[in-house]
Amino acid sequence: MKLIFEENKARYGKRRIKAELNNRGYKIGIKKIRRLMEKFNLKAICSRRKYKSYKGTVGKIADNILNRNFVATQSNQKWTTDVTELNDPFGKAYLSPILDMFNGEVIAWDLSTSANNQQIRKMLQRAFSKHKNLEGLIFHSD
Repeated sequence: MKLIFEENKARYGKRRIKAELNNRGYKIGIKKIRRLMEKFNLKAICSRRKYKSYKGTVGKIADNILNRNFVATQSNQKWTTDVTELNDPFGKAYLSPILDMFNGEVIAWDLSTSANNQQIRKMLQRAFSKHKNLEGLIFHSD
């Protein structure tokens, strides 16, 4: 039971653990599983609905110039970026890199404990301090 709980990163509660134990050939009642979970202090992480304070549109959505054509014929022609959420036992971290589509080089990146405009601003400042002549650059973000 502890193994199932740990395999699923503490996201399985008594019902899912019961179903998994049944799949593995063990017939144990839900009350017994609940008692054992209490005994071993196994508490499932409950996902909460993410808070969204704004329900409208923000700014203008730019035209999709790249249209999924990420092939570049020279350096500093097409850059792409995105924010990736990383989970670890200490909490969440957000990685935001800028990639040059010509050779896959990481132009700049930032790692932060919260995904916000400040993180993006720092990443862009790093990129623009390294690369000065960016005439004709297409910068793409989802």
